[in-house]
Amino acid sequence: MAEYGTQTALIVVDVQNDFADPAGSLSVPGGMEVVAFANDQVDAAEAGGALVVFTQDWHPPTTPHFAKDGGTWRTAEGPRASRRRARQANRSRATMNRAASRR
Repeated sequence: MAEYGTQTALIVVDVQNDFADPAGSLSVPGGMEVVAFANDQVDAAEAGGALVVFTQDWHPPTTPHFAKDGGTWRTAEGPRASRRRARQANRSRATMNRAASRR
C-alpha cells in the first residue's frame, strides 16, 4: 500500500456505480474490487493526513461515444432510460457525498 502524509494527495478518478455495479450500463468485470481497493486507499490517505480529491466524468444524453450516436458505448434506451440515468446520477452523488463526509 502507498504511504500517505500531509505532503501527498490521493486523486480518485471516475469511480462510479455505472462502472462498478454489475447492474450498471457500463459495468466492467472486477469493478467492485476496484471500489474496495479505492476505499482502502482513501482510508490510508485520510489516516496519513493526505488530501483526498474525487473526480467524476459525465456525458450528456447525446454524445458520439454512445452506440445510438455512432460510438461504441452501450446506453439504456427507451422510456425508462432517463429515470435510470437519474437514479444512477443520484447514487453516484450519494457515493461522492459519503466519501466527502468522511473527511
